[in-house]
Amino acid sequence: MKIINVKGEIDIVAARMEVRKLARSVGFNTQSQAQISLATSSLAHFLDMGGGYNGQIRFGYLNSSQFPQVKVICMVCCGEEIAAALQLGQKAIGKLRWMVDELYVESSSLSGNVEVTLIKYTA
Repeated sequence: MKIINVKGEIDIVAARMEVRKLARSVGFNTQSQAQISLATSSLAHFLDMGGGYNGQIRFGYLNSSQFPQVKVICMVCCGEEIAAALQLGQKAIGKLRWMVDELYVESSSLSGNVEVTLIKYTA
């Protein structure tokens, strides 16, 4: 998986472009490329990455099923503010669900991180 550390808007733009490039390289059509890249940058904004929280966007290609997939994980380092970041992640689900095939929100009170996973299939 490729990792982009997000400290500002420029990092979100870079992640969006790299996710789109990956989707194109594994055979996604133009619409699917746009959906997964838009979902990535929208999620980063919903989670206040580069603004309120630093974080990471990790993404890669999966070929573990019938159809190739692109998987994107947005992780915010929110420390004690985990409840606020988790609430932001939950709100993102309704707004992003139509753009991806799978969406999961996970949190860890031990690490103080919230992770939101997006998965988009080629077909």
